[in-house]
Amino acid sequence: QQQEAQQRQQEAQRSVRYRFDKRQEPSLQTDLRAVDELFANFDCKHVYLDIGTDIGVQIRKLYQPKLYPHATAQAAFEEDFGRGSRCNVCTFGFEPNPEHSERLDTVQSKLRAHGIGVHIFKKAAYTSYTKLQFATGRKDKKEQQITHVEAIDLAPIVQRIYGHLGKGGIITAKMDIEGDEFALLPHLERSQALCLISRIQMVWHPQYYEELEGRKAAAALGLLPRVFGRPHKFGSIAVLQTLQRATHRRTFAACLDQ
Repeated sequence: QQQEAQQRQQEAQRSVRYRFDKRQEPSLQTDLRAVDELFANFDCKHVYLDIGTDIGVQIRKLYQPKLYPHATAQAAFEEDFGRGSRCNVCTFGFEPNPEHSERLDTVQSKLRAHGIGVHIFKKAAYTSYTKLQFATGRKDKKEQQITHVEAIDLAPIVQRIYGHLGKGGIITAKMDIEGDEFALLPHLERSQALCLISRIQMVWHPQYYEELEGRKAAAALGLLPRVFGRPHKFGSIAVLQTLQRATHRRTFAACLDQ
């Protein structure tokens, strides 16, 4: 009986739609306007979310594939957006590191000058609007300093983006956020924003969780692990693997009540 009661409670929690009082968060209004403006000014048929942008290399891989022919992400980009021009793919980046701010402004302005819609939020993608501790500086030289950065609730941003997309438009993403993926992914599922994303290229961080736990989390969220290219390790970053929905959106776990 206790197990049945817990199961009913979980089902009830899953069926509750995500609610966010936009009037209580003025920063959200500003961020939603940034989304609206990008769609108003550029031809955004599809959207790429670069969650954990760093210095913007992944964005350049999307729009300048010839410079990165052996990049692991290229297989996913070609499958989602084809091999031709990707000017109709708009990108929203999320990077809170103040050390990268100037470089990211350059990346954004140069791509926009070529007619490509790119907007990089100088905030961390997270579960709410808050402040997070963030380490800046180089790890190998032990010169890191702790600072506080702004965080953004990613769920309403994804929902706003999806509302702008026309028929056939898709959202794909890369997520490399230093362990916060284990908080953000369940949040996106509870808000039903996760079911709006067709593909997420994940970087699991074993210093916080084992890769096995990452696979369990993916399975629990109804995601199917699939690896593009050779699995590899780079410093503290675990195996880079691509996650795809195992089933159609209407049967995806986060959307059963739609």
